[in-house]
Amino acid sequence: MKRSPLWLLLSLLLGLSVYGFVNMGPNVSQTTTVTLAATGFTAAGAEAMINLTMVRGFVPGATGTSHAVTANSVLVLQGMCINTSNTASQTQGIVARVRINPNGAAVVGSPPLVSIAAGSPGSNQGSAGGTCINFGTAIDLWGTAQIGISQFGTATAGNDVTLWGYERPLVAADLAK
Repeated sequence: MKRSPLWLLLSLLLGLSVYGFVNMGPNVSQTTTVTLAATGFTAAGAEAMINLTMVRGFVPGATGTSHAVTANSVLVLQGMCINTSNTASQTQGIVARVRINPNGAAVVGSPPLVSIAAGSPGSNQGSAGGTCINFGTAIDLWGTAQIGISQFGTATAGNDVTLWGYERPLVAADLAK
């Protein structure tokens, strides 16, 4: 990138490397918001994968239990929420696990990255509970990796899960990690 004389003068006067600030992190114009979500699903007594819809740039895409990272991109995961809304008069609870497979479909046996749980505070119809977490250090996935979310809990309907982050172009520095 060609620098103007004014840029060089400011850099020297301030004693800073403006170059470092200019090149920190991804270019926001090159990132695309990504969510994986499912709403209103029934928890399974035995752990099973959730049928999720992947939304890129606010455009709903494919629905499935395992989703691939876009070629030549990095999927940066930032957080997750799980909510329950008691649609019947029974105690409700659910555990959700983000799972990744570096070389194929994410399945129940794939390594878990994150696990969270939520439950309704009693057996009153209409009661709700939820848990949200922001990942302190974002989780980066690229290459042939696929991601999915498994769940198990009391067999009740009214569960929602959302995993969010963004995609950005893959750069050489990513491959050195």
